[in-house]
Amino acid sequence: MSKKEVLIVGPNFYGYNESVAKAFQVKGFKTNIINFEEENIPVTGNKLVDKFLLKAKREYYVNEYGKKVNQEIIDFVDKNNIKNIVVIKGSYITRETLEYIKKKGCKLIMWMMDSVYRESQSMDTLELYDFRFMFEKTDIKKLQETKNIDSYFLPLCYDNFVYDVKGIKRSIDISFVGSFANYEHRVILFEKIIEEFKYCNIEIYGKYLMPSKPKRYIKYYLKGYRKYFKNRFLSPKEVSNLYSRSKICINIHNKQSKEGCNPRFFEIIGTKSFELVENIEYIQKNFNDFL
Repeated sequence: MSKKEVLIVGPNFYGYNESVAKAFQVKGFKTNIINFEEENIPVTGNKLVDKFLLKAKREYYVNEYGKKVNQEIIDFVDKNNIKNIVVIKGSYITRETLEYIKKKGCKLIMWMMDSVYRESQSMDTLELYDFRFMFEKTDIKKLQETKNIDSYFLPLCYDNFVYDVKGIKRSIDISFVGSFANYEHRVILFEKIIEEFKYCNIEIYGKYLMPSKPKRYIKYYLKGYRKYFKNRFLSPKEVSNLYSRSKICINIHNKQSKEGCNPRFFEIIGTKSFELVENIEYIQKNFNDFL
């Protein structure tokens, strides 16, 4: 087993774990990945059945899935004698698992790609990690003041193997990629943009239609919103192509982002596209020459 080997454990979210692995590979590391699910937790393997079961007994099945994730990590460490583990959000990883693999001589590294204050499981086990990196800079001071835990600022970035300049015609006037699940203000914003600029070529990606929001179905099918809201998600390569074809790329951060930027901020930069984004302090301090 080479010292230059790392296990990356994190959410199965649009290939971000694989992108982190590429960065290690460039530096000569052998990489291994354990992906886990946060939303679509597998129960039977049938998506419709799983959706029903999770709705009926979500807590039970989440706990059972968490046990499987922890056992997979332990089994991998035992079999491969791995010494470096990078955790990107420790959503399921228990204290017992971390203590066990530390006894095996593993170096534990946490990189939060979200505010640690939104992730209770990670927060409860932070002191067990050898190094802790935060994407939200304000978390560093809060952790020191409230828990006496040291951490370091490590901003997010983009995968230059995916997000690059395509040299294609920018035929889309306005584009957006993101979630609408718990962000009604985003829906309101884009509905206003559609009404104001209905003759523009607008492409909005994310799940717009939801049973809990019946009025959206009326707008989608009867008001012609399906022309703008594509009601699906994109792969990283599709996102890169979308940005490269867009004249204006809108990027919206979560409210907790004060001195940290989401991956979209950097991914749009990677395609050298025009980005419309909130006035965040971190952007002002570090990208003022481009504003």
